[in-house]
Order: sequence, then structure tokens, then C-alpha cells
Amino acid sequence: MTTTILPYTHIDGIPTFKDSDLASFYDQMVDDGTADSVFSDGTILSGDDFVRAMKDHGTVLVVIHSDGKPAGIAWINRIDETQRRAWIHFALFSNGWGAGSVALGRKMAGYFLDIKRDGAPVFEYFIGICPSSNQLAINFMLRCGGGIVGEIPMGCWNHAQQRSFPGTMIYYGREVPTDENI
Repeated sequence: MTTTILPYTHIDGIPTFKDSDLASFYDQMVDDGTADSVFSDGTILSGDDFVRAMKDHGTVLVVIHSDGKPAGIAWINRIDETQRRAWIHFALFSNGWGAGSVALGRKMAGYFLDIKRDGAPVFEYFIGICPSSNQLAINFMLRCGGGIVGEIPMGCWNHAQQRSFPGTMIYYGREVPTDENI
């Protein structure tokens, strides 16, 4: 399996992905049945919403290709360079599921951890939250190198049900703190 990560950026003023490409990534999540879970808070309800969110100057999106086809996306937002952290989000498409999916997830998380400025890493860690009921996603994130911080009893909002429910906080870090390196 050949994998490539392509960032959404502008090169000489030209975006690396058209708006229709970005919208198609959302449509793929709808087709795969993952959009309602990934965006359960109701902030993104359409391809147009997704395009606007990914074009926000505080969002960094990457698309991972496997054997020449988009197999998933990941993005960070709520970037805090002072604290050297951001929020991370993943979505693998159905053609990225199964054998090799963990390698794709690890590669996406590693891409963000490898971002450097003046030769130094920009980020020390990323945090994310997942509905605690989505054990499949939690197990995937753990297999991709994430660790569990804990559960927040009312940590996720479900827009469709108009109620909060438990969310599991996950982190990806440059290194795991131990007594020796604190």
C-alpha cells in the first residue's frame, strides 16, 4: 500500500483542493455513515459547512491517499501555539477501513506532530474527544498511538437529540510523561 499525505494549502495563491473536492470528502463521510458521529455536535451539517470549516484560517487539513485514492482526512483546529497544542480530528473513508487503517491513522497523527518552525516542533500534543459510546473509534485512536485522558460525563453534545452525553478525551503526544521526564 502506497500512502501519501497532501495538505490543504495554497501554492502561489492556488488551493491544493477545490471546494468541490472538500465537499466530496464530507459527502463520502455521509455515504460511509460516519458524518453523524464525527459531527454529532451539529456544527457541520452539509458539504458547504464542511468547506467553510476547512477553509478557516485556524484549521489545518490533510488528506491521506492510499494507492492514489483519498482514504481519509484529519485536521487540527483550536491551535494554541503558546501551549503547543491543538485539537485533532480524524475520519477514515470506507476504502481506508480494515487492514492498514491503523497505519493510515498513525501517519496522519505523525504528520501533525512533525510540523516544525525554525527547526523546532510546533506542537507537543493534540487532544480530541469522542463519544464514549463509540468504542470502535476509541479503540482505533488508541491503536493509532493515542492515550486516554479520561471521560467527561457531559463532554459531547448531540445536536440531533439536543442533549449532552459522555465523551472520552484522547491525546496524541510527542512523548508520554513519566516520573523521569516531568
